[in-house]
Amino acid sequence: MTLTLIGGGGHCRSLLPLLPAGIEASYADPVDQPGIPLPRNPLPDDQITGPIHIALALAPANSLSRRRALINTLQHRQFITLTAPSAIITQGSHIAPGCAIMHRAVINEATLEAHCIVNTGAIIEHNCQLDENVFVGPGAILCGGVTVGRDCIIGAGAIVLQGISIAPGAIIGAGATVVRNITIPGTYIGTPAKLS
Repeated sequence: MTLTLIGGGGHCRSLLPLLPAGIEASYADPVDQPGIPLPRNPLPDDQITGPIHIALALAPANSLSRRRALINTLQHRQFITLTAPSAIITQGSHIAPGCAIMHRAVINEATLEAHCIVNTGAIIEHNCQLDENVFVGPGAILCGGVTVGRDCIIGAGAIVLQGISIAPGAIIGAGATVVRNITIPGTYIGTPAKLS
């Protein structure tokens, strides 16, 4: 079986070692990613017959909206979740298709809707719920009972305290600590995290 990775950049390259045995990867890049070297086997959309995974990197800053556009355009396709062998996903967790769970990430009885990325060493604790297309950066921690709306970014090393709710489209900056609900989209930085 051939899995087509849609997108480009470092995230796409980091997914290649996660491919299960016997699955080959082809590559289609619908977006311009200048200066990002990647082995390519470009395929036009009408030649993509098997499952796909959206592997668009999170640079430049508007990439979540680009990912959202791809999700909407390709929603009729079969998506595959890729999981690193060192990731820990406990019983009782629900991971929807199209997610990427990277090395040493921990998903502890949490729910991830489609197309979420949980990056290296991130922790998603019990009863957390991530809506579609949420990016959780390396080393970020979501304590128990956190709810994250669709199309959000939780930056590297950020901490979201227990029971917090984050509005769709919000961006939590790297290293920020979220201590109260985020009710409007925007970029939140600092400790405690405030709208910048």
